[in-house]
Amino acid sequence: MERTWRWFGKNDKITLDMLRQIGVEGIVTALHDVPNGEVWTREKIRDLREYIESYGMRWSVVESLPVSESIKYAGDDRDRLIENYKAVVGDIVDNPKHLEILELEAPQLPRSLDDVAISVINAGYAKAASLDTKTALATEDNTSPYVNIIAAREQDKENPTYQKFVKIFQSEDVKKYINDNFSDGLVPAF
Repeated sequence: MERTWRWFGKNDKITLDMLRQIGVEGIVTALHDVPNGEVWTREKIRDLREYIESYGMRWSVVESLPVSESIKYAGDDRDRLIENYKAVVGDIVDNPKHLEILELEAPQLPRSLDDVAISVINAGYAKAASLDTKTALATEDNTSPYVNIIAAREQDKENPTYQKFVKIFQSEDVKKYINDNFSDGLVPAF
């Protein structure tokens, strides 16, 4: 398990030095100094990663790539901003069907269904939105490579508290609870 912290960039009142001192190992952040809609250059990404690493931490999660309001509401500069966004999202390796990919925060996905052709929605958000997963084009089973896992650092893997948590979480009672309450999309993989 990695101790992470959401950090809002170099202008955040909480500094990386403060976070390092309290044992934070990983940073969850974005390029907060780049205006929404502008390109995240590889240099800026590299510079921020190196800055975080200089404090003995790692950039664990890219928090988000904000979509400009002008894109959302078809502003005058929408086309240019879409091109900028595509340049950043361009790290997608292959898109042979030339699908337009729009990234949204997970809680927004169910609400966006009327505005998109297809969406990939986590089971928890689908259930919260009362979506019927029996009508889904595809669902994952317990053999999916994307199941949630319980992980710990090597030195913590025998920690009695973590061992107790794993034992409780992977119990028949929890499996029954998942099957009884989330039978429409969430599948226990243990």
